[in-house]
Amino acid sequence: MSETMSGASEFRGKDVLGKAPQQSVLNVLRMSCADAMQRPDFAERLQDIKQKFYERDFDGIFLEPSNLSVYTAQYVPRRALCYYDLFSHPQLQRILLTRPRILCLGAGSGSELLGITAACCQILSDNTHPITIHSQDYADWSPILQSLEHAVRYKWNIQQSHITYEFSKDNLLSMSQTTEALIASSQLITAMFVFGELFADKSNAINFVKTIV
Repeated sequence: MSETMSGASEFRGKDVLGKAPQQSVLNVLRMSCADAMQRPDFAERLQDIKQKFYERDFDGIFLEPSNLSVYTAQYVPRRALCYYDLFSHPQLQRILLTRPRILCLGAGSGSELLGITAACCQILSDNTHPITIHSQDYADWSPILQSLEHAVRYKWNIQQSHITYEFSKDNLLSMSQTTEALIASSQLITAMFVFGELFADKSNAINFVKTIV
């Protein structure tokens, strides 16, 4: 992959991912998560996260800021590749060509940001109206998402004219009018990995589903 003098990759459309696009996705994530993976308490913190998943103590995982970088390093790789594969399908590529606003619910850990951005590289060109990827979550994932944004812009040379990234914090089970407006104004909504957590509160989760359907 050719590099500019600053070290960032030149944007070359779909070729920016190289001959091994999935590895390119993982390389971006490795850059973003380097500090987390070097934490001396990584294994201990990950074990605690897994235990809390078993106990369905989602607040104990996601409302503890020190868990978030470890969670991203452990769980985002497979999910980001899943989103890359999904959004590389022709039907969704045609939607991406319309430069939509994409609302990603429960997306603080960055799987959607990374995977959808990689898929967008197949259709992006310079001097176009940008795609908007809006990540929503009930915990403050902004430092994680900012790190991922920096990595994709650096490694793939994604410009503001290509993709705009946004983040908002809200609880989907008691969502604000702001989030309801985001749902109404978005052309594409993802919620692939959030339903398990939401249905810990079944009645409010059903109300949420009714809102977005």
